[in-house]
Amino acid sequence: LGSAGLVTAVNISRQVYSHQMSYNSVWRRYKCITKLDFDENIDVKKQVRLLLEEQFEVETTVTKTAKRKAEPYALGTTKVFFRPGKLEILENIRKKEKQKLAFKIKHRVKGYIQVRRNQIIRTGTIKFQALWRCYSQYTKYHRKKEAAIQLQCWARCVSARRKLQLLKEEKAA
Repeated sequence: LGSAGLVTAVNISRQVYSHQMSYNSVWRRYKCITKLDFDENIDVKKQVRLLLEEQFEVETTVTKTAKRKAEPYALGTTKVFFRPGKLEILENIRKKEKQKLAFKIKHRVKGYIQVRRNQIIRTGTIKFQALWRCYSQYTKYHRKKEAAIQLQCWARCVSARRKLQLLKEEKAA
């Protein structure tokens, strides 16, 4: 193998495409960064190819050894091979997408918590107002009742004095 140059070719290809992942792992890890809608019936290889085409614009830098495009990735039969630094680009994009989703979740949770807090405050306010009205009516009722009792007492006293006065006048007469 060494004399045929196969070992050298493998070493060069490892240097050029230093990172490798299976199609399924690429799809599971990076499907969150695509804006395309995929049908579940489409082959995973095709989905990964479309995903990578969407994320990477093919770089048209010309290498010294061959006048061909320096692709940021290469698609094998079972794996996807990435050039150095390209997997980090995908990871950064994935990280930003996850942060956006986390922000949306955080925003919704904060909104829910605030709505719930406002509902609790509103319910508490309504209960407090009801209790205050009850107390207010209770005190008004007792004031009126005491005033009525005092008025009745005064009226009975006046009536009793008149009767007593009449009895004294009758006895004196």
